[in-house]
Amino acid sequence: MCAMLCALFAIISSASLTEAKIQVEPSTDIQLEDTPKDIIFSRDGSMAFILGQKSILIYSVPEAKVTDSIPLTKAYSQLALSPDESTFYLTSQDSPQVAVIRFAFI
Repeated sequence: MCAMLCALFAIISSASLTEAKIQVEPSTDIQLEDTPKDIIFSRDGSMAFILGQKSILIYSVPEAKVTDSIPLTKAYSQLALSPDESTFYLTSQDSPQVAVIRFAFI
């Protein structure tokens, strides 16, 4: 048992650690008409849904622009998307309720 632990320790201590490398590309900021609070993406990554103070902004990633918005009557702090991507669930830190908004692209 001791021999196995000693061998394992020797293997771990002799393993060399490699530095992580990352490539960073400069990008531009996305200018919005509403202050963002939360963001989620569609499963395929083509759409970003940005929760603002007054609306949910629909952002097309390929077009790099806001293509639509859904006005909100209350302030929310978090946004979730249903697995079938047809319903938003919104929560607020100040309320014990969940708002449900069904939507469809037409």
